Amino acid sequence: MADAGFRDVTALGAPDPASFEDTVYLPPVRPEASRWCRDLCGRLASRGLPVLAQLRPGEEPIPEATVIYDLTELALVSDWGKLSLLPRGAAVVWPLIAGLTDRPEHRRVGLKALAGAGARVAMGLVPALSSEERRRLSTLGDEGTFDSLFHGSEPSRLEFARAAARCGLEPFLPRPPWKQPGRAGRNRELAASLSVVGELLLLLDRPEGHAQAFYSAARRVDTGAQDFQAMAREGNLGIVEWLEPAVRREIDHYAAGSEGGLLQELRAELSAGGA
Repeated sequence: MADAGFRDVTALGAPDPASFEDTVYLPPVRPEASRWCRDLCGRLASRGLPVLAQLRPGEEPIPEATVIYDLTELALVSDWGKLSLLPRGAAVVWPLIAGLTDRPEHRRVGLKALAGAGARVAMGLVPALSSEERRRLSTLGDEGTFDSLFHGSEPSRLEFARAAARCGLEPFLPRPPWKQPGRAGRNRELAASLSVVGELLLLLDRPEGHAQAFYSAARRVDTGAQDFQAMAREGNLGIVEWLEPAVRREIDHYAAGSEGGLLQELRAELSAGGA
């Protein structure tokens, strides 16, 4: 699995930062391409564009980017000692692979080590694996791993998120910031919060339509011409006909900075479920 996920990004040449309009994701690259990626990050940042870079523990952070560290190599062999290579406040993605990295004891030890290393975010991700990748991975476990990989149920992101919450870790990486002034910046921050509400609703198995209402609102707020937070403070959200009542209430809470919004309720439910 050593080569999995790498991209020959240098074959792209030197893309023009002006060709990007929003967040740019940079996949993991081979060491020889590191300088290429870091140069691109600098040029994107100079235009004010947010960048999300995926790195491995031990690789140097990229100051201009929001970084998420991929724990695949460490989690597969339980090499938790290398978590000390992570910077304080790191965000990581944990691969939930049936029969290997999703076992409760494995998860408990790894998440405890993550918290001890000062990590801030641990996102569980169920990777899409080909049959060949499953066969190769089955050699890393015991005799039951093959059945888990090919015939077992999909690992639970909810169980992982609750276990992470028990260790004081956040389940989602905040949206990479885009330093836009005024209305555009405020709308983007609000849209990010609404998106997290949608994610938590799905994670907690609430009705999908309820979650989609928040996702839809987040997209429209993100690109909207109105200043939604100002409208909320002025009591004028009622004129926005496409806002569903639950979303409108959440925007009111967000704009007022008050306690008791749906986002806080869902976070509390996630943590309580892991107690």
